[in-house]
Amino acid sequence: MLLTLFGISVIIFLLLRATPGNIADILFDAGGFVDPADKARIEAQLGLDKSLPVQYFTWISGLLQGDLGISYQTERPAIDEIAPRIPITAKLAVLALTFSILIGVPL
Repeated sequence: MLLTLFGISVIIFLLLRATPGNIADILFDAGGFVDPADKARIEAQLGLDKSLPVQYFTWISGLLQGDLGISYQTERPAIDEIAPRIPITAKLAVLALTFSILIGVPL
């Protein structure tokens, strides 16, 4: 199980890095800024100037400690954005499982 979780985390990390551009590009495009010094500063703050293994280690260690980062839309911790939605998601999951059992088992 641990090997599978590790593999999935590596795949997710690499897919996030494979998307065109990075968050600094997105922030600068949205804000209309083009100053390379500011962009380099943001990339350094986010750790995007480091190698991929170092970025992965930083990302996974933060994830294991419960640090999901900061929402770039609201500038609040991501866990504060996710936590209020967990009970609703759990209710939907239980409801979907109940319907699938009630319909799937008799069929």
